Amino acid sequence: MQSNIELFSITVNRSQILLPEKERQECIKSIYHICNEPPKYFFPGEDGQSTGSRDLKLHSRPQFASLFLKIQERVEAYWKQLLYTTELHPTLFDSWANIHTKGNWTMQHCHNDGYWGSSHISGVYYVNKNINEVDIEFIDPLDMIHRLTPAQNMMGIHSKATSFQTQTGDLVLFPSWLSHRVNKNKFDEDRIAISFNFKGI
Repeated sequence: MQSNIELFSITVNRSQILLPEKERQECIKSIYHICNEPPKYFFPGEDGQSTGSRDLKLHSRPQFASLFLKIQERVEAYWKQLLYTTELHPTLFDSWANIHTKGNWTMQHCHNDGYWGSSHISGVYYVNKNINEVDIEFIDPLDMIHRLTPAQNMMGIHSKATSFQTQTGDLVLFPSWLSHRVNKNKFDEDRIAISFNFKGI
């Protein structure tokens, strides 16, 4: 008998946090308001609008407090699922929101950038998103290894990736080292997502 054994899987967690509509609309209103403030920082790789160039502590604003309490619970459970050490506690240290109008996208990146980004768990929460849109793509960490083989699907400069559907209210958690990108918004409806980083302290 023969069989293939898939080794070294990566656990990405997807769940839902359904905010009351009034609270969701208040979050959306606040995100648009922050994006209209004068930028303070350079925020690379983002084609749309981002609160990241104005405020990287979205979680410190009271209108987002309830949401981030729920996110904290999910991250703590995910930390245990990944078998990360119990001697450290996942602590939220930055958060921001992106607005993608039609045609906007985010380039390939990860949330671990050596000295500048030593987080352990990152995530995205979709405040507003069309269910028919496939957007976030996670890059295969073995992309460069595949390029050293005779694999037929490795032509071109685009990294090998896996995507899946998400919708308003979805929360996606992943290891911070896992590279990803966000494809162009193909709809007239704005895609609004909150991103964040947790570090074990």
